[in-house]
Amino acid sequence: MDKKTIGLFGEDLADNYLTKKGYQIIARNYRIGHLEIDLIASKSNHYFLFEIKTRSNKLATLSSPINQQQQKRLKKAAVLYAASNNLNFDLIHFDLLLIIVERENKKIIIKHYADIF
Repeated sequence: MDKKTIGLFGEDLADNYLTKKGYQIIARNYRIGHLEIDLIASKSNHYFLFEIKTRSNKLATLSSPINQQQQKRLKKAAVLYAASNNLNFDLIHFDLLLIIVERENKKIIIKHYADIF
């Protein structure tokens, strides 16, 4: 699988995982100009902006999942999203889903990191 196919597969897995956990999916790959939010969901009157990282290596780690530049872009996208949807920015959370696809074991591991910044 190429990088794009793995990423789309991971987004499908994330969508299913979050739906089973009680989140309502609002948007995938939401674009505001050149900015993008991988997945937007809501739960208990809060909004969650998810960065999704899919890896095909069982040794995948999160030593540096989102750098400062990515954080700035995601925060800017969140501000614009909140403003365009009349949302209270204090109700927005930034979460990360790390999805590890172990092809040799046919195993999928999903790790949810809440409030990453």
